[in-house]
Amino acid sequence: MNVRLLLFVAVALSVACASGARSQISALQQENRTLRAGIEAADQAAKNAGDYARTLNAQGGTLALALNGADLDALSQKVLPYRIPARSLNSMVTGNVVVERITGVRFYPGNKLTCQVFLRGENLRLTQSIPAAYKNQVARFLEGVTAGVVTDLEVTLTTQGQTVFARAVAKRSTLRKNRDASNEARLTQGMNESVLRKALDFDATVEGTPLELRGVATTPSHLVMLYGR
Repeated sequence: MNVRLLLFVAVALSVACASGARSQISALQQENRTLRAGIEAADQAAKNAGDYARTLNAQGGTLALALNGADLDALSQKVLPYRIPARSLNSMVTGNVVVERITGVRFYPGNKLTCQVFLRGENLRLTQSIPAAYKNQVARFLEGVTAGVVTDLEVTLTTQGQTVFARAVAKRSTLRKNRDASNEARLTQGMNESVLRKALDFDATVEGTPLELRGVATTPSHLVMLYGR
């Protein structure tokens, strides 16, 4: 075997070894990232479980009713559609705003959840005259609301006695038609200053039992109603 051939073989082997080493290092780095993510997820799950257990013990709970997002969606369908007089949002408008569906529920620490509310206008009419320069803008806005609105809500839950209070704040509204950032911002602000100004209340009494509501707790995937005697 001549010198050139030996050099070629040596170089080829060194390149192959280097390439293999790089592949191994890359694989190990990816495995390390995966393990680290798994450890962080496990730590968070343990923390959530600990928080839930402490809440359950502190409230003296003997029964925990767990509701996931699909359960809340199904429960909301039993009371929807729900009509709100449009004048409660704007004194210059008649008709109704119809709440059609609540969906996309996600749970967060601190008894908080987010969801999306689907709304639409029904027989919306302007009751006062406005300057001609704004008529087209207002008409497009009413037309947009009639076509439908999706509003993102952030909700904080508290309890008092057998009542659960849901304090909702509208974060963003999106018109399905005639989108306009200023109109959407005004709609969001109007909701927060009117129909969402006060917390919504829900009776959590379990009829026919001696159980009393002790509190609520949120896990990453459930709203838990805590009951005790």
